[in-house]
Amino acid sequence: MILRKIFYKIEESENKMEESEKYLNKRPVGFLMDKKDLKLLQVLDADVRIPISVIAQHLGLTENAIRYRIDRLQKRGYLRGFSVKLSPNHFGKNIEVVFSINVRPDSLASSLQKLSEFSEFTKVYRCSGEYSIVCIGLFNDNEQLNDFLNRKLLVEVPVTDWAEHIILKSYKNDEFNVKMISNSNPNLFI
Repeated sequence: MILRKIFYKIEESENKMEESEKYLNKRPVGFLMDKKDLKLLQVLDADVRIPISVIAQHLGLTENAIRYRIDRLQKRGYLRGFSVKLSPNHFGKNIEVVFSINVRPDSLASSLQKLSEFSEFTKVYRCSGEYSIVCIGLFNDNEQLNDFLNRKLLVEVPVTDWAEHIILKSYKNDEFNVKMISNSNPNLFI
């Protein structure tokens, strides 16, 4: 009797997932998420360590359905992974600097590669405008910043012009997240 109930529950769960998959495959290209997927992303965005069982209960789905949705969101590229966010200040990185850089035109590609290898930089961008490269770096203090400029950046990269901007106070420093999409395009979700 108990085994019948277990198999019935498994079969019921599999049927729900099959129906869900058929429904998802019928949707037009570009509409790859439903409102439950969005809600799942919102829950994970709030606390990525929340147990699957709690998410399942909150969304009214089975644990297997939640695992399936997470896997599908990862495979489709909506969810790139789960990561740890470190606090730079706790590791002695007290100065954040935005660098605007120009290099010799014939060395742009190699300069971007070299700048990407510098451990001091957390972000390296190829940009349009007055400066062709923008980088964001973290440093312990002004002395380390000065050493980096004089012994590394200006020696190892053919810089023709640059400006550095020390961040005095951050008012917003978000990565792309669910809050940015949920209200921006209501037609994205079914």
